[in-house]
Amino acid sequence: FMATFTMNPPVTTISTGPPRAYVAVGDSTTTGFSVPTCEEDRTASPYGCIGDPPAIPYPERIAAERAEFSDLDRKGIWGYTIHDAVIAADQGHNDEGPWEPQLLATAHATELVTVSLGADDMQFSDGGLWLKECLAKQFVSLNEPCSEAARNKAEDARPDIQAMMDRLDAAAANGARVVVALYYNPYNDRKD
Repeated sequence: FMATFTMNPPVTTISTGPPRAYVAVGDSTTTGFSVPTCEEDRTASPYGCIGDPPAIPYPERIAAERAEFSDLDRKGIWGYTIHDAVIAADQGHNDEGPWEPQLLATAHATELVTVSLGADDMQFSDGGLWLKECLAKQFVSLNEPCSEAARNKAEDARPDIQAMMDRLDAAAANGARVVVALYYNPYNDRKD
């Protein structure tokens, strides 16, 4: 699933740097690593994992397929959250490693920005948390505890999501299309 967004209000400051046709930001989905293959080291690798990824990261596939996106600046970091990306952009540096913050890099995009952040904010990889929220609470609640927990997590992330969207305005101001990859939602009963 993909969605295209136009951000409002616009970001008023834009960082300086070389223009890039395509900037890809995100979490593990932009790195090509899976849980068993990532040897995490955010200081040694701009992608958060050292070594060669077992899969070709999707931004590299897009860049290889479309000549107008071949000037790729891939910034995804394993395990990154929207909150991490917003804090790094606000500070002007990542907490670990000398890498340019992802959301600052988007200001240099001229054609395309892909964003795949959010799964780590929702803590989908924490099976224990979701088992507790979805299974254990179903016996003590008349509500749908899993949906309620997911809505609460999403609501908690709202300020960071808005801050990220505000930062993405700079790319849109350059004429770049901003595409946010949506994650699979097993509880979505809509067919749109």
